[in-house]
Amino acid sequence: MSVRKYFMGVVSCGLVGAMPEDFMNRMVKLEIPVWNVTKEDELYCTFSTYSKGKNELQKIADRSCCELIFLEEQGLRKDIRRLLHRPFMLIYLLTALILSFYFKSIIGVLD
Repeated sequence: MSVRKYFMGVVSCGLVGAMPEDFMNRMVKLEIPVWNVTKEDELYCTFSTYSKGKNELQKIADRSCCELIFLEEQGLRKDIRRLLHRPFMLIYLLTALILSFYFKSIIGVLD
């Protein structure tokens, strides 16, 4: 995953409906970037896009008479959410940062 995609976040979606092409055309009209589009069968396709517009995607799916399924989310937002659900890991990370600055100042004084 590229750095830009990591910071913006990427969501993989599944789309179920009679006309997934209508959904894709509306996304193109709104200039929402989409990639990895695969049509599994007549009623189901998968694609990837940036995760910042998840609410907008849901509105487009409702207007297109399709059901949108969020399969997987990747990126910085998910990593931060995962970190916040593990308080001990967050405490260890903050402690390590504080100690590294403390030891850096001690070494700077010794020089």
